[in-house]
Amino acid sequence: MCRLFGVVSRHVEPHPEPLATAPKSLAALSPEHPHGWGIAAHDGKTWAIHKSPTCAHADPTFHTIASNARGRIVLAHVRKATVGKTGLTNTHPFRRDAWVFAHNGTISDVAWLERRTSQSRRREITGDTDSERLFAFLMTALDEVGATYGSRRAPGGAVHRAIARVIEAATDRPRFGAINFLLSDGDVLYAHRFGRSLYVSSEAGVVRIASEAPHEGAWQEVPERSLLCIEGGVAPRVSPVEAKQRAFVGRRRLGGRGFEIRRAF
Repeated sequence: MCRLFGVVSRHVEPHPEPLATAPKSLAALSPEHPHGWGIAAHDGKTWAIHKSPTCAHADPTFHTIASNARGRIVLAHVRKATVGKTGLTNTHPFRRDAWVFAHNGTISDVAWLERRTSQSRRREITGDTDSERLFAFLMTALDEVGATYGSRRAPGGAVHRAIARVIEAATDRPRFGAINFLLSDGDVLYAHRFGRSLYVSSEAGVVRIASEAPHEGAWQEVPERSLLCIEGGVAPRVSPVEAKQRAFVGRRRLGGRGFEIRRAF
């Protein structure tokens, strides 16, 4: 099991507290998740990605990067290996084209993923994790809607629908496995919950999402089977992404901030 953290803010800024200094920061959680760390920060132009197969808490480089990494979107991960050896090729986040991806959970039916992944995306896989194979599966779906180099290059709503469609197909399979993930192209951050915990908060022009709430505040649990799109701007906002909208089961307003999380499908 791993831990995730993501943030979308209106400005390019550092986010050291949830990464390194809060009671449940990634650094604090890493002794139980010691098999690698990664931080990806997007400054509005490009990604800066730093990662290592070491324990974040014991790695001075992690603390330096966590204190200084500046981004409008930041995506971070600490790994507890379940599939694949400890090594840099298996350390999250992974990057393909404009997209960066980190995963929490273990997938049982990797063969199903591989059958639905294009040959070109399979050839890009360098490690031996289920997570990288899930990313290749998602990238295949994004290729099909012309979003390889970012959501803004695809027709309106196409990225939302593509991600929702393939995740719905995967999670409908019996005993498929847990797939919490964060996925971003630097413009938006997608967050999916299935099989592991996930929380979101919004305050002072910043939306944060985490496997565990790093500190006290207006954190709310993301409902199971939710796929969220967190967009930047003057006031970053969270929107549900809905698939076929079967079994709509309700909504939750978060902290009076004027947005909703709804069970997506």
